[in-house]
Amino acid sequence: LLCVTQLSLAIYFAPTVSVKPHPKPKKIMTDSPPSMPLLTPEARPELYAQLRASLLNSDADYTFPFDLTSYHKLSIDPFTTETLTPEQLTLLTSNIALCRDIIVYFTSCGNASGYGGHTGGAYDTAPEVCIYDAFFRACPN
Repeated sequence: LLCVTQLSLAIYFAPTVSVKPHPKPKKIMTDSPPSMPLLTPEARPELYAQLRASLLNSDADYTFPFDLTSYHKLSIDPFTTETLTPEQLTLLTSNIALCRDIIVYFTSCGNASGYGGHTGGAYDTAPEVCIYDAFFRACPN
């Protein structure tokens, strides 16, 4: 009863609030600006055919720009290790840098293909992924 009374008094003595009508939503631009035409397979089929042909013929001499053998199979026991040794920290930092470089590479390939995207979450979680990988190597169960 006390709560109801306090609520009633709060409502009774509350200053009046004027409610403004909700403004009309702004129109979202769905067309591309005139300076940047949409680049889609439908809009430029000849360009996409040329790109597709060049990609199919480039597989023979393509080399991945990152040496994946440089990823260190680091092992850190999360239950017994309180601090990392300088060597462990160096190896972990190297793994994080490699993973982040690869993430940026694939994101830029997607962007160049017209799929866009950003590295945000994947780039930011690379340290956690590398740390968990080291934990699971030390304690696989």
